[in-house]
Amino acid sequence: MYKALMIAAATILMSANAALAGPFGIEMGTRLKDLQVQQVIGVSGLVKEALVTVPQPDPEFELYMVSVSETAGVCNILAVGVTYKDDHDGQKVMAAFDRLSRALAETYGMPMDSQNELKAGAVWKDDADFAASVLHEERDVYMMWLGSRKPGAENILNIMLAVQASSESETQLVLKYDFKNAPKACR
Repeated sequence: MYKALMIAAATILMSANAALAGPFGIEMGTRLKDLQVQQVIGVSGLVKEALVTVPQPDPEFELYMVSVSETAGVCNILAVGVTYKDDHDGQKVMAAFDRLSRALAETYGMPMDSQNELKAGAVWKDDADFAASVLHEERDVYMMWLGSRKPGAENILNIMLAVQASSESETQLVLKYDFKNAPKACR
């Protein structure tokens, strides 16, 4: 219980700091040379995709990727969560989803859209089949925020927090920030 409270508090504090310093400490427009790049994993025209070490990591995530335009700098950030093993019923990932969505709402306001339901005709519909239903695209679980006028968040176009599954028993969170320069610079 204590560990869960500490993680929740750290997430809230990091999210609040992220609003002031950019998500995970990365500002819109940051140049690739100014990031701690682990590996460039793709190039498409003037845009590079790179795995990076972020200045303000969150314990819920283990991998961070940025899209960086040569002309406009960082356009978006994708954070991939830790893998919850033996999470058939989704209890672990949903507890993390709830903690993080509350912290994001506190920082950026209420989400514009949210979803957590099975699609019509789903085969994997029992509570114990949560991970399988996500894996087989029979369930969508996400929250989305559109921009924010809050101080420090003016450069964010949208934010999406989602649940994904890598197997019928393993789940994780994905969090993506698109900056306002993304539509033109990171196509």
